[in-house]
Amino acid sequence: MSISLKKETLNLNEIICTKYGQTTVEGDLIVPDVKPDISKVLQADGNVIITDKSISGDRAFVSGELKVNILYLPDGDSGQVKSMTSSLPFRYMTDISRDGQTPVLTAEAEVENMGFSLINSRKINIRGTVGINVKATVSATAELAVGTDEDVPIEIAKKTVRVLNSACESEQGITVRQQIELPAGKPSIGEVLKADATVIPREIHMLENSVTLSGEVKIVVLYLSADENESLQFLETVVPFEETIDVAGSNDALDGEADYSVKDIYCEVMEDADGDRRLLGVEAVIGAAVKGSETLNINTVSDAYALRGEAVCINKVYNIERIIDKLTAQVTQKDMTELPEYMPNISQVFNCVANPHVESIRAEDGKVIIDGVVSVNILYMSEDENMPVADFPHSIKFNHIFNVPDMESGAVCDARAEIEHINYKLGAMRDIELRCVIGITVKIVTENGFTAVEEIEWNEDAPMPSLPNMTVYFVQPGDTLWNIAKRYRTTVENILEHNNVDSDNLQIGQRLFILR
Repeated sequence: MSISLKKETLNLNEIICTKYGQTTVEGDLIVPDVKPDISKVLQADGNVIITDKSISGDRAFVSGELKVNILYLPDGDSGQVKSMTSSLPFRYMTDISRDGQTPVLTAEAEVENMGFSLINSRKINIRGTVGINVKATVSATAELAVGTDEDVPIEIAKKTVRVLNSACESEQGITVRQQIELPAGKPSIGEVLKADATVIPREIHMLENSVTLSGEVKIVVLYLSADENESLQFLETVVPFEETIDVAGSNDALDGEADYSVKDIYCEVMEDADGDRRLLGVEAVIGAAVKGSETLNINTVSDAYALRGEAVCINKVYNIERIIDKLTAQVTQKDMTELPEYMPNISQVFNCVANPHVESIRAEDGKVIIDGVVSVNILYMSEDENMPVADFPHSIKFNHIFNVPDMESGAVCDARAEIEHINYKLGAMRDIELRCVIGITVKIVTENGFTAVEEIEWNEDAPMPSLPNMTVYFVQPGDTLWNIAKRYRTTVENILEHNNVDSDNLQIGQRLFILR
């Protein structure tokens, strides 16, 4: 007869495919008619946003835009910096293994490098490399036996399986608005040249079918003054935000994480009560990719035997991603950078933009070793009127070791890094001391399946092996109380009752009395 088993149903998201690739985005940008001709390009930087993603057949498609901002010196003797913005569309395709399933597609993209060449005074060629991560997941259901529904003379063993379940996922936009008044001593605004925004995450609270996100948006604006000198000026402010968004399937028992990206930023110069252009309205559109997950510890049946008759276990292999550990750390890195010889002296630093990248993850000897680099781009105002604005890149390496003594063989590690804080100190005219705080999160999982009991067939009339009423047994290597009890058709509780042992910590050669 089949023993009725209690079962627990798990609704899981199974990762069926992950892919990383690069695509080149290239195009010619034309100077708008209202802008002067280009004499010299000072800086060209960009930000990538994803506008659409879809699956057709066994292919995934990702569409987006590379938004470009260019600072340049115009023709003539004015020596004043001008700017222009534009965007270049791209479409990326990759094969995915879907096996007839209908997966959900997620994608992340970032600019890995960008260059430019001036074709003529009205046209500039932009060429950028965009790195794209694509992941396809499907909903999966697993039913795990956790006990028996019947009072039968059968002993069962359980093992704890730790499973990470992605319970909810959503991508939404958040709009952050702020009206900024220029500090006393700052000249009025003539023309905004460039605005940069960086999201600093703070807290995430998972609620019933909604998520509250909070943080700050650091905004740095480069502008020309409204006086006759048209001097270069910059304005820096931090705008806090707190937003509650609808996320189906969310609840307060989940662990949440959010990835932010700056989709767009708009600036509007306004007059104050005196009629001076000293007010700046800023609107930043932030993309928030929210994920909610739960770690489930399931005590599933792993073995069984009969005290009377015979029990046969029918096992099943479950190919469910299991979590071993999730660890976090904070790393502080300091570095001194010196301007290259061909760069002009620094008058004032405008902005430091830092992007961390995990370059390698190594698991060895109970440790997870993370190596990465922070790519920093420093934009500054110089003392050279022929190059009043300049920028240069710098790299800061970082390393951290996590101790994971119980890591299984075949474990897979996933790490992410984000900048929690960055500041700089200007030394001499050609030196900058950088200090950045990097938050690192490591998730250690194993993709090796596990075996659990799916059914138990019991034949109560099957003949029992001939066993003495008492046996003196000496513990052998690899023995456990469960295995010994199973061999002699008794119970673990019975062995504990008649011996001076209180755990499964047996010693080789230890004497046990087995009574039936």
